[in-house]
Amino acid sequence: MDVSPITVGMHCYTRMLTSKSHPVVLTVFPGHVRIAAENEVFYNGPADQLEAKYKTLKASIEVRPAGGKPLYIAALGAASSGEHSPAQVEEILRNQERAAQDPQASQLEAGRTVWIGGSNHADGTYGGGLQILAGRELGTLKRVGAMVTEALYAVGVRPL
Repeated sequence: MDVSPITVGMHCYTRMLTSKSHPVVLTVFPGHVRIAAENEVFYNGPADQLEAKYKTLKASIEVRPAGGKPLYIAALGAASSGEHSPAQVEEILRNQERAAQDPQASQLEAGRTVWIGGSNHADGTYGGGLQILAGRELGTLKRVGAMVTEALYAVGVRPL
């Protein structure tokens, strides 16, 4: 029996402290990870070719493909970021419904949770970062970041 993929709506930053993020669908299943925006695939390959670490201070997950540039994925996007497309939302909901019913995938919190991150106050400035703290968004970022990091490690991504 195949394991259902765990699919989460995240935002991908190609560098830190920027006002640009991309709404992505993060899909994880044993041995494989895919990070894809509507029109761009940031990573699609073996989980063991990735290293990841949750960055508490930045409230994001640093993901490093072997020999590639680091990516930063977060629960919420930059203030100027777009929303997930209807097709992305449909993919996330469809896969998460199956994952929640899958005995293996549902053992992880990410397998039982539907998350489609919107935008936040982050605009690449220190002021935007302070607004995140004041607006209590940091708790959400941390909870989703820890949940997704656990799922990445469970499918074979190596700790950074």
